[in-house]
Amino acid sequence: MPILIKDFTWTESDSHVYLNVPLKGANPKKMDVYVNDTYAKINFPPYFFELDLKEEVDSQAAVATIGNGCAKLEMPKVRVFLLLAHIKREPGIWNEITYTPSSPSALRTRREAADAQFRQRADAAREAKASARRAEERRLVQNQIDVERADREAVANLKEEEKRRAEEDMARWVAETKTQRRGDAHQVATAARQTTRQAPVEPTQKITEIFDDDDDVTGLGGIDEPPDLEDMREEEEEEDNGESGIDMDAIRARVRAQLQPPTRDIPPPRGMNHEITIKFTSRGLKPTKTARESEDLKWESRIKSMQDEHARKMAPAAEGTSLEDVNRKLRHETA
Repeated sequence: MPILIKDFTWTESDSHVYLNVPLKGANPKKMDVYVNDTYAKINFPPYFFELDLKEEVDSQAAVATIGNGCAKLEMPKVRVFLLLAHIKREPGIWNEITYTPSSPSALRTRREAADAQFRQRADAAREAKASARRAEERRLVQNQIDVERADREAVANLKEEEKRRAEEDMARWVAETKTQRRGDAHQVATAARQTTRQAPVEPTQKITEIFDDDDDVTGLGGIDEPPDLEDMREEEEEEDNGESGIDMDAIRARVRAQLQPPTRDIPPPRGMNHEITIKFTSRGLKPTKTARESEDLKWESRIKSMQDEHARKMAPAAEGTSLEDVNRKLRHETA
């Protein structure tokens, strides 16, 4: 059974009620304080204090202070009265602090109503706090979504900018390449015209006239002309070659080389039943994994030493020497 505390002190003003409850040496860390609109309770085992207030107080603004061996409660007053069917609350002087019930059931009903109202306000405050926390979480999530969206848009803008730059560089490179090719073609045409001016060729000259009479060119043929015209043309070409210094034999060889198709070395076809013979070199007593020359020499020396030792052991037996003499000889050699 808890010990009820009756020796408490209180004071009041027009707006507040002050309670001083002695702790009787109890540990303040184990103290539990509960205040609603019409009821105050302090539990500090093994002591217990409770008080039914005469009028209502504002429990949400109540303040509890623990120190100097006592617990102090500061509670704002709320005076309730009926005015024109409306409930009006305002502070005032109580002159006494304890509520005097008409019956135990009325006291219990008053306490239950005050506790239900306190719990309702506590639930509302908890729900409001949870709603505020959820709203804050939604705000933070939305902010994070906005940040991620901005990052994605920035990355997309960078990609578009890089793509645009690459396309511009490609278009510029294509234009430069076309311009360069036009310049190269112009230079080639200019060089060809200059060469043509240096070595004029009659319009009636054919490609077949470049080759000798015994050359066979596929798809090319000349126009049969009278022999006297051909002789005259050859003489003119010889005169032109002598004057301009053009080597017609070199030109014929170069054109002939260009007209010849490239040759490829194709091996003969293989037979269906062709047999391939493979011969392997015997390694003798050498391990198959020691393919290096140094390892081969090492194994050869080991094999030769073992064969020599075996021959030394077998030679005395063939000559009739005793086994003790052989062992003595081996020990002497080892020492």
